[in-house]
Amino acid sequence: MSHKERFSLVLGDRGRIVLPAKVRRHLGIEEGDPLVLVVEDSGKISITSLRERARRTRGLFRKQTKGRDLAAELIEERRKEAK
Repeated sequence: MSHKERFSLVLGDRGRIVLPAKVRRHLGIEEGDPLVLVVEDSGKISITSLRERARRTRGLFRKQTKGRDLAAELIEERRKEAK
């Protein structure tokens, strides 16, 4: 699927939109997957899978935690709390 490929959609009963199979495959989404819909002031709509949004945020705070092992710190905190 090219970056700017367009699809015609029809708003169905109860406001439902069916995404074409090609789009679902490209996004790697299946029935029941959580999606995020963003509506901008301009009227532009974007749909992203929750999985993709999480992937995009990985490493977002890497610079602030440089040299620290956050997982080890969390485990240590939990061990102290358990005592």
